[in-house]
Amino acid sequence: MPSQIVLWDPDDLADSDGRIDYRYENIVNSPITAAQYLANGCRISDTYELTFTNDGGTVTVDIECGNDVKNPFQEDDVAIVADASTWNYVIPGWRFKVAVAVATGWKARFANGVIMTAAGATTDVLNEGVIEAGSNSTPQQVAAKNVGDADSVTTKIRAVPGRYYTPLEDAAEIIDYILPHTDDTREHIAVPGTYTITFDNFADGTGDKAGYKVVDVLVDGNTAITAGAMNGAEDFQYGHDDYNDGGDYLAGLRLRLKNTTDDPTALTITLVVLDGAQYVYLAPDVAGSPGSYTAGDLTLTESGQASGTIRTGQHSDFWEKWVPPDSEEPGTIRGWDYAIRGMTV
Repeated sequence: MPSQIVLWDPDDLADSDGRIDYRYENIVNSPITAAQYLANGCRISDTYELTFTNDGGTVTVDIECGNDVKNPFQEDDVAIVADASTWNYVIPGWRFKVAVAVATGWKARFANGVIMTAAGATTDVLNEGVIEAGSNSTPQQVAAKNVGDADSVTTKIRAVPGRYYTPLEDAAEIIDYILPHTDDTREHIAVPGTYTITFDNFADGTGDKAGYKVVDVLVDGNTAITAGAMNGAEDFQYGHDDYNDGGDYLAGLRLRLKNTTDDPTALTITLVVLDGAQYVYLAPDVAGSPGSYTAGDLTLTESGQASGTIRTGQHSDFWEKWVPPDSEEPGTIRGWDYAIRGMTV
């Protein structure tokens, strides 16, 4: 396995509970029998507490989000299938199965970008909550830990536009993920807004696409991908032969289609690109305090190593804060993601 940098609690580096990117725990009894984090780019950093109701075999769940009242996935009376075998898709980035015996009052908690212990206790990290314009969030120290089996060099991190897309289950059947572009000169240029993704010209692939289905992917009615192979292996993005570079209708993003023969032409998927990344500032850790903040790339360096180097099993601490300007008006939920890059040696 190459080097792999993930975010971690700097005060709990030896414990798996310290991993910040994703966790879940059953809180009251055991309603969740299985859960999978999809790593599909559909994520809003927050906690999601699920409280189940079983009314004569009809199972619903109330979803309470921990730190952002504008989170669009906060909802009551969401229908759930509780047969211990069906995947449920009701919170971004996850799917899970629910126990047949689930009863009213049983609870589970999921965390995206939040520290969560095995007992379900949480510490906010990337879910900043409501910050007044002209103020800043409390600066937070975060560790970037190399969990791979090789060293990482020229390691850097930057904030990039976050995103989510709905409906969750329909999208999961067709799209493997929507993530930032693989080129670090383009990974940050996604334009905040709401986009409608549809599909057309579903057909059998020919030539080097033989054996797979192909489909056009349209964004707001414009062809972004022409005859994209549904093979679960290609990133359709600026620079790909099947991507419309001239229109660049998924600017700053890459989309991968699942390896499936399902016809997606009846589906409509809504993609929302969030605008919080522009207000994120990062600083290196200097003896436990933040150094100089930057709104761009930050080089991550393990203490005592050459610039940009994090050895396997080691970490580099940095600081982050969110600073919306005085001129910013209240809006819908704002969020971001982090792109972390490094070369394996």
